[in-house]
Amino acid sequence: MANQPIQQQLKLAQQHASSHSFLEGLDYDIENGLMVMTRWAHLKRGKCCGNGCRHCPFSKA
Repeated sequence: MANQPIQQQLKLAQQHASSHSFLEGLDYDIENGLMVMTRWAHLKRGKCCGNGCRHCPFSKA
């Protein structure tokens, strides 16, 4: 999916944006005891939050 244009990725993720549940390994990973949001979670959000997140697909778009 990451090799698809960002607009295609957003279209797919927006179908799941209303889901308020987060799944470990899909929406987030635990690294050093901290929850780290994945690229997929950022795509579901639909926009950049401006916090410089490591997996932000929008800062590379």
